[in-house]
Amino acid sequence: MMLIVVALTNPLKSAEISEPWSSTTHKMVSDRLASLKLPMQFEVNDDLLSRIQNYTILGRNETEAMLGRSALYHAIFDAQLQKEGLPEILRYLPVIESGMNAGVSSGAGAAGLWQLMPHTARNYGLTVNPLLDERMDVYKSTHAAVKMLSALYDQFGDWGLVLIAYNSGPSKVLSAVKLAGSKEYSKLSKYLPRETQVYVPAFVAAAYVSKFYAQHNLIPKSPVMAKEGFRSVRVHKQMSFEQIAKATQLSVGAISKLNPSFKQHQIPRSELGHLIILPAEGIGQLRKIMAEEIENQKDLFQTTYVISKDETLESIANLFKVKVEDLKKWNTLQNNELVINQELQLFLSKKSLINKV
Repeated sequence: MMLIVVALTNPLKSAEISEPWSSTTHKMVSDRLASLKLPMQFEVNDDLLSRIQNYTILGRNETEAMLGRSALYHAIFDAQLQKEGLPEILRYLPVIESGMNAGVSSGAGAAGLWQLMPHTARNYGLTVNPLLDERMDVYKSTHAAVKMLSALYDQFGDWGLVLIAYNSGPSKVLSAVKLAGSKEYSKLSKYLPRETQVYVPAFVAAAYVSKFYAQHNLIPKSPVMAKEGFRSVRVHKQMSFEQIAKATQLSVGAISKLNPSFKQHQIPRSELGHLIILPAEGIGQLRKIMAEEIENQKDLFQTTYVISKDETLESIANLFKVKVEDLKKWNTLQNNELVINQELQLFLSKKSLINKV
């Protein structure tokens, strides 16, 4: 565990506390911070409190919008983090990286929810070109970022060092450790970039507001399209956003906002397929323009099934008494990979439906 000692001078221009909290409020906030059980130690001081106040008082509107966007992604983050055996609290890292905006880019060239640089993304198997930037694909970027966090933990063995390495790069952390002759933050911090020196308290504040927003009367502003939730579906053939918009009655802008990785509003053809995210009510309409003739299914009942946590093609096949090969055929799947909230198409016999009832 690493003790994080944060200087009160804040190079990220964290706002000063306009109205200092009472001792009672200070204690409540401190108790909530302790209950987060973060995998690194930190100090509750004016810098951290001012960051929390930025979220809960000064920037309420922005915070509520961020919280609304977070609801789209947390299940995806949690599934990947659990798969790699990493702390669930890391789901809040994109709050300080991107404000939970999947389509945002930085002046330094980072992009997406996890703000991956192009060379880093390519090292983890992502495509980055003028047509397709998978740093803005929530599924693929999350997979890459979680793999990166896992590799950094293998290297440093300390979550505090992992976070600052994620921000500044492992070479700068290694250099700071060498110059300081220590892995203790209080000794190596002065050798780090100024932004990195306050990265951990920024993360702590983000985790706090994401967990305890209700106690500050913050109400997440869910996107208008989210009335029935969101689903993902795998698209194999080339398709334009205009085609999808026509089929689903959504605007091209709304589709683009949910799928910013397709830079030209065009989904390229792919044997493995590209996962796209749409409001649940739009998926059924999209399937009509995706549909291909499926032989010998005239007497079967067509329905859909949404993937939940830890489900596999085998478990779904057992649930509905069908073959894995049929599931793959009906959904043109080239492998057994599934993601949370992915929608599958099923063709079931009347007998299996009666048995399910």
